[in-house]
Amino acid sequence: MMKKYLPLIYAGLVIGLLMLAAATQQPKPAPASVPNFGMTLPDNYRDEFSLYLVVDRPDRTVRFVYAAPDVVEAVQAGEEIPYGARLIIETYDAQTDLVGNVLRDSTGHLIAGTMQPNIHMIEKRDDWTVQQLPTPIGVIDWNFGSFDAQSYLPSTENRNDCLTCHDNGAFRRDFVFSRPLLEDFVSEGEVQYLYCRFPGRGNCI
Repeated sequence: MMKKYLPLIYAGLVIGLLMLAAATQQPKPAPASVPNFGMTLPDNYRDEFSLYLVVDRPDRTVRFVYAAPDVVEAVQAGEEIPYGARLIIETYDAQTDLVGNVLRDSTGHLIAGTMQPNIHMIEKRDDWTVQQLPTPIGVIDWNFGSFDAQSYLPSTENRNDCLTCHDNGAFRRDFVFSRPLLEDFVSEGEVQYLYCRFPGRGNCI
């Protein structure tokens, strides 16, 4: 007779243990103070923005670069990138096989695997405050943001490196390094591909 109720007893014990674990679980620590640099990462950018560039690098990373609709429209019209424009960069570690060799698709490009912790965005406006910019010296129209890839909240990553790089090397392209490839995307209607010989965020364009 007892055997008949053993499954129910075991199930009750398991449920009880799970409830006890939930009740005694330590609360998650409160998040560190979230920086406020006046930028918000759009929840639906993958649907509304255009993926116009994929970049492979020798450090086994893959970058996806997106442009907002107004950026694409401006480039189509041959105009300067307008205020309100946003571009977003995601970075992924390349997929590997069981022995650590990188995997490639049929075209030889790296296959994106796990996304790295931060998503980066650049936004053009004329009303930034000094407190929102990485530094009060340099570009005043463009601001640079870093966001947690899971929560989409602003991260504490150093943004000054982004501003310094674009200020020094992309001033002739309205501070967007990849504008020539964005123009190719608009004219060809196809996502552009670039192999960059530098690791990290070194500019190859």
